[in-house]
Amino acid sequence: MNCKKIVWQYILRGLNEKFWDNKVKDIPVFLKDLGYDRLGEFQFIGNTGINSILLSKDAGLSTKEMIGVLAHEMTHQWVFQNHGCEVEEHGEEWMTEIRKIGFDEENLDGLTFCDDDLYAYLMTRHDEMLEYDERNAE
Repeated sequence: MNCKKIVWQYILRGLNEKFWDNKVKDIPVFLKDLGYDRLGEFQFIGNTGINSILLSKDAGLSTKEMIGVLAHEMTHQWVFQNHGCEVEEHGEEWMTEIRKIGFDEENLDGLTFCDDDLYAYLMTRHDEMLEYDERNAE
């Protein structure tokens, strides 16, 4: 599946179901040119509650790699929700949570996180959400 055809908000929701029991706030996900060396970014604006996740559309990532980057950035949202913005970006709270969802310390960027089973689950959920929204768009 081409990354441009994926509704990344649905992938976020699938990851949220699978790893966080739908407790991560549903924030917007955007594809943006971030450069080859910047894979993603969790953005928050003070205490406004206006958070978002940016995924690099120009880093040459596969869909599976982008899913791992999204999970990495969602972990930042989870930490922000539960600990605020006064904790270190990749500090103890983030490390604890990222390990809980299955990342290993050698691959924290997310590039190897999404295996075939997770990919199949997320693409199935993606297609179900897409079909539901299309049926109810009338």
